[in-house]
Amino acid sequence: MIKYFTAGWCGPCQVFKPVMEQLKSEGHPIQILDVDANQQEAQQYGVRSVPTCVVLDSNNNIKETLVGVQTKERVLESLNG
Repeated sequence: MIKYFTAGWCGPCQVFKPVMEQLKSEGHPIQILDVDANQQEAQQYGVRSVPTCVVLDSNNNIKETLVGVQTKERVLESLNG
């Protein structure tokens, strides 16, 4: 599971969001969260900048955090790794 933290005012987020939406449409477990609407959850996961992907293991523990724009391949590597 990936929690993808994004924001409407963030330029890099607008570049990266289509990648995350594509992965989600392909059936990958991705939750897209706007940091402004989900401030408490962003704080809970230590999100300090956007875009940020918090990769969770099967026990909902943080496995990895990806900050900034990533390639589709890199996100898949985190999901499957």
